[in-house]
Amino acid sequence: TLYLKFVTLYIIFGFVSFFTVGILTSQLMLDKLKQNDSHSLYKQANLISNDYLPSYFMEGGSAWAVHSQLNAMKLYLNSSLWFVESDGTLITASNLDSTKAPDVIEDFDPAEIGSNQYITGNYHGYFNEDVITVMAPVTQGFYIKGYLLIHKPVSYLQSVCNQMMFPVYITVSAVFILSFMILLGFHFFIYQPLRQITEAAKQYASGNLTYEVPVYTHDEMGYLSASLNYMSTQLQD
Repeated sequence: TLYLKFVTLYIIFGFVSFFTVGILTSQLMLDKLKQNDSHSLYKQANLISNDYLPSYFMEGGSAWAVHSQLNAMKLYLNSSLWFVESDGTLITASNLDSTKAPDVIEDFDPAEIGSNQYITGNYHGYFNEDVITVMAPVTQGFYIKGYLLIHKPVSYLQSVCNQMMFPVYITVSAVFILSFMILLGFHFFIYQPLRQITEAAKQYASGNLTYEVPVYTHDEMGYLSASLNYMSTQLQD
């Protein structure tokens, strides 16, 4: 029946809405989080490389002092920080527990970041999961002495995205429930009058011209019901 088709469309609409929100909105939100977080990491990397790390290349600088600073920033940024020389040789690092920094980064290329300020991936296979990598040069005396690399797991951003998606799912559910009013409106304003008109057509076809369609509204359904009543009267006369 027409009513069953409309209910089916309503269920399909709800399924497609949740599917679209779960896939499209989640991905758009994750991409936005990656973009915003990468910009923040890039600013932090430049701040650390300009204010803290140049002291290592000065007289009296120690790798242990740099390691302490990076270890403190690890907790703040929830990231893995590598301090390397200009050729990719590791000076010191403050890693996440699941990752060990290599002694030398193979195929180290500072230009691989490009103009996007960050790259996403497992960074030459050194990580077991995708990370956001930003890089900032460490200069001393107008010369680049090394680089600071910050790697942040994408899984952390994914967990943040999942938490942010929960209110979105609640909102979509509320919209889906409120859209049930459309189904109720179809039932009372279209489906029921249409059934009465269909019953009237059956009665007239069987010869019962005294059957009268009740008219409750002044819309198209009410006009059609009144027209059928007028037709039956004229036929009866």
